[in-house]
Amino acid sequence: MSRALNEVEIDFVDFMAARTGRPRAEVEVIFINIRDRYGFETNRFLGMTGEVAELYKLLYDTKTEEDTIRCYQFHSLLNVYCHLAYTYPKPKKKYWKELVRDLKKGELRNIVNFLKRKFTSSAELKGLHLGPRGIAAFLLDQVKEEPVVLDYGCGLGYISYQMVKLNKQIRAILLDVDCLMLDFTVYRFQKIGANMEVIRITSDCIYPVVPKHNICILREVLEHVHQPLLVCEAIITALNPGGIVYGNFDDHTRNMYHVTPELNNVRHWFDRHFEKIGNGCYRKR
Repeated sequence: MSRALNEVEIDFVDFMAARTGRPRAEVEVIFINIRDRYGFETNRFLGMTGEVAELYKLLYDTKTEEDTIRCYQFHSLLNVYCHLAYTYPKPKKKYWKELVRDLKKGELRNIVNFLKRKFTSSAELKGLHLGPRGIAAFLLDQVKEEPVVLDYGCGLGYISYQMVKLNKQIRAILLDVDCLMLDFTVYRFQKIGANMEVIRITSDCIYPVVPKHNICILREVLEHVHQPLLVCEAIITALNPGGIVYGNFDDHTRNMYHVTPELNNVRHWFDRHFEKIGNGCYRKR
C-alpha cells in the first residue's frame, strides 16, 4: 500500500491541479504512481535526476550564466521532485550508508563536510540543527526590529516558510530562477497568507538588486552560481547593520549544477564582513 501524502506533497498536488486544470483526484493518482514507481525517497532516484540532466547537455548546459538559467527552467519539474524527496524522514543509518558510498566513490569533500556537521559541538550549533522550524525560531530571535527575510535561491523556502508560520507579520522576499519551482513556492506562501515579494531571476537579470532586509537565508546556493561574490555584495549592500545571514559555504564536488564548487573566496569574504554567531549563522559587522 502506498504511503499517504505529506503536507508538502498535498500542496504540490493542489498546485498542479490548479495549474493544469485536471481534477485533483486524477493529479494525486498520477503523482503517487510516479513517486512510488521511481522511489523518490531513494538515493537511486536522486542519482537518476542527475543522469537525466546529463542526457540533455546537448541542449541545456550550465557553462554560461544564461545557459544555467535555461537549464534550471527546463529541469524544473525534476528539481521539484528532488525537493519533495528532501521532505521525507531520513533514518540515521542512511547518513552512514551515504558516507560509505562517498568513501567508495572517493568523494572526499562530501566526507569532510559530513564529519564537520557530525562533530560540531552542541554549543556552536545553538539550535541550528533542529530542522527548519528550529532554525526559523533561532533566526527570528536574532533581530529586534520587524523581520524582513530575503530567501536567496529559495527553492521551496523551507526555513522562510516556517518563519512566516511563526510570525505572520514577517515580510518574506523570495528570490530564485523564474520557473515551476518558484511558482509552487509562491503558491505555498500565498496559501498561509504570507506578506511577500517575489524576485525572479531570468537570463536577462541574473544578479538582481535586492531590497533592504535584516535576515538573509543563503543556504546551498552559492555553489550554483557562476559569480558568488556578486551575490554576496548585493546582499551586504541591502542587509541592515547587525543583520543576519544563515548559509552554508562548504566546498562541493563539481557536477553539472555545482558550477562553482570551490567557495574559499566566499569564506574569506564572510570572515572580513561578518561575525560568526552560530553554525552557519553570521552577523554583519
